[in-house]
Amino acid sequence: MEKRGFCAVAVAVLLTTGCGKEIGELKEAKEVNLVKEVDLMADITAGDVSGEVSGFRDDEEGAIALTDFGVRLLQNSVREGENTLISPAAVLYALGMVANGAEGETLSQVEEAAGLSREEMNGYLYVYKEALQEQGNSRCKVNLANSIWLRADDRLSVERDFLQVNADYYGADAYQVPFDRTGVERINGWVSENTYGMIKEFLPDVPEDAVMYLVSTTALDARWSEVYYTSSQGNFTKEDGTVQQAEFMYGGEFDYLKDDTAQGFLKYYEGNQYAFAALLPDEGISVSDYVSSLTGEKLHGILVDSVHAQVHTVLPKFEIRYEAEMSDILGEMGIKDLFDAERADLSGMGSVEEGTLVVDRILHKTFISVDEQGTKAGAAAVDEACAVAEEPDEEIEIKVVRLDRPFLYMIIDQKTKTPVFIGTVMEMPSDVQ
Repeated sequence: MEKRGFCAVAVAVLLTTGCGKEIGELKEAKEVNLVKEVDLMADITAGDVSGEVSGFRDDEEGAIALTDFGVRLLQNSVREGENTLISPAAVLYALGMVANGAEGETLSQVEEAAGLSREEMNGYLYVYKEALQEQGNSRCKVNLANSIWLRADDRLSVERDFLQVNADYYGADAYQVPFDRTGVERINGWVSENTYGMIKEFLPDVPEDAVMYLVSTTALDARWSEVYYTSSQGNFTKEDGTVQQAEFMYGGEFDYLKDDTAQGFLKYYEGNQYAFAALLPDEGISVSDYVSSLTGEKLHGILVDSVHAQVHTVLPKFEIRYEAEMSDILGEMGIKDLFDAERADLSGMGSVEEGTLVVDRILHKTFISVDEQGTKAGAAAVDEACAVAEEPDEEIEIKVVRLDRPFLYMIIDQKTKTPVFIGTVMEMPSDVQ
């Protein structure tokens, strides 16, 4: 069987009641366990909003805004010496769904952190989702999916308008399920199905005061346009000087990335619709300092202004699992009221008889594996002969990029030059052979 890489991500927004009396107290009668799953979208048909979002297509300002959100999210996620992998797309889709139920200062904080108004988030994310899905084919599996899960309890109600707008712009499923072991299995099953089985146990359990989950998943699967055929053992040097053994792959690319303090390259996946982008800070500059220096506009410019050159590349095989609870991270980006039971205004989302809705936590889990064949993280498939890089002219400049020390990497959508995934490799995980 052909060995391939993996990359998937899931985000869940957990909402609870902001009061002392937990809705989970209904468990004493056990009747919630008798409630079957209810499809809340059964009588809701997603409206055609394609005309409304036409102005968001091919808009460079939107691409820069999405990139800037990803950069700021990474800046607040990076921890010294630790590998990082986030999906700005998945986090923003989850926030976008929340924004459709938020009002007042709660909404304003989400909009400011996202760098987009609620209407802009809906428009750009609708267009982005449609574009990514259209680029997929049988050998390029791309999936963005959203869902809403409501506790089966007649004291909890969700606004129909909230469901409608999330169906229109996000294609969201919505279900009412018992929040017991069967509910956990149902949510995990949905996540597994929409990440091609790569994230199976997303939720270990459901807290007693949980009343709603908003879940966004992103999963991509692709082969390199030109696979790596040679590899060898070598040294990877961490920022503290520690040397680790790693298996390095060798190749040649023709898109060189450069700014004042880093260099890198693009390596395309089949079909050239997605690419792996790597940026290696200059000697003496830490990855965290380099990431801190970035803005969305700067990173977008680096990716757009790649230079045609012959690039000899050295890339380590690596596999990373990452998870984070992102309420503090988003709090650092200005989203505070959303997590404050006394200040959160989610009245547009729904209501409970006692208390108010508040976001308790935002869960984020990712997984990536990069090997000789590719990465489950995007691209299309064509005959290999069609994807072979052109022979360089005699005058083409020759560059060498060795990723044998900490670096920044992304999986980017080539059409918009926006990162679907973005992370840092600070060390070689011990479980990679």
